[in-house]
Amino acid sequence: MRNQIERTDVQEETFPLGSNGRLEVDQNVGSVQVTAWERDEAQVRAIKRARGATDEEARRHLERLDLRTHFHGQLLEVEVVVARGFLGGPGGSRIDLEIKVPRQTRVEVDSGSGAVSVEGVEGSVEIDVGAGEVALRRVGPKVRVDTGSGSVLVEDCRGPVAVDTGTGRVEVNGIDGELHVDTGLGPVTASRVHGDVEVDTGGGDVRLAGVDARRIHVDTGRGAIACDFTPGHDGRYNFDAGIGRIELTIPPDASAELELQSDTGRVECHLPLLNRDARPGRLRGVLTRADGRIICRSGSGDIIVAAGAGRPRAPRVADEDYMKVLKMVEEKRLTPEAAEELLRALEEEEDGEEAQGG
Repeated sequence: MRNQIERTDVQEETFPLGSNGRLEVDQNVGSVQVTAWERDEAQVRAIKRARGATDEEARRHLERLDLRTHFHGQLLEVEVVVARGFLGGPGGSRIDLEIKVPRQTRVEVDSGSGAVSVEGVEGSVEIDVGAGEVALRRVGPKVRVDTGSGSVLVEDCRGPVAVDTGTGRVEVNGIDGELHVDTGLGPVTASRVHGDVEVDTGGGDVRLAGVDARRIHVDTGRGAIACDFTPGHDGRYNFDAGIGRIELTIPPDASAELELQSDTGRVECHLPLLNRDARPGRLRGVLTRADGRIICRSGSGDIIVAAGAGRPRAPRVADEDYMKVLKMVEEKRLTPEAAEELLRALEEEEDGEEAQGG
């Protein structure tokens, strides 16, 4: 805004919070930045900013913003209070909070509007934001984020991690633990997740890469689904798209029952299938052996299952012949149909040897 005068005031306080303490922040107008450090104390730095047509008006706006802190026991409460009827003034008056806490601190932030970031905290983290971006890095072991509007970034955290957002992009990179994402509208991407995954979105593409999980459930009303993963023993993997394409990339030696169904799209599996049952818009079969189950359903969209590098499984003697056959298919020395017959024969031979050995 032209010809605006800005006034700034900085307030700083230190508290003997100690390890295993709790921080609660109630913010109304402004950002919140929480960072872990190695001291057994918490430092709260508040930067107040206000604008006005005159210096006197800017000063009055600044006075309508108040920071209140309460410390008792192992609990530090930080509250930003806005005078009744004050909507921030010209140019958006605000208080930005920069808080440093001991590494083991549990953190809870409730923000009406403004960006929130937490980094390096090893206690649980709970974030509630009406509107604003959220960024969490190296936190956990328990993380919960609930935002009405705004993007969410979670990196290198310990789970379980739960994200619930009305609208906005959700990006997750590096999670050790379960991941749950529920969003009304917005794309979801997740990589390097070591734990079960559940994603539910009303609208938006979902992309999962490098997932190591025994359970994956993805449901999108409108949007494409792409997942790169390695099916585990007795795993359950469900992908459901109301309108959108589903594409799975799994290792060529993956073991699972496969069930694909699309109401109006193509259904393809580029890996050899045992007990293949192919019908228009539907495909069933077994990848190597029925160790787990993969189910894909799309109301309108293609379903494609392709081979990828995936995560190598521990080598087993029984796998050697399977890999030889799959390599012959890849080199086009065998057709998928011939490979299925050969794999079936190998399965029967192995079963017979096990029976004799028992």
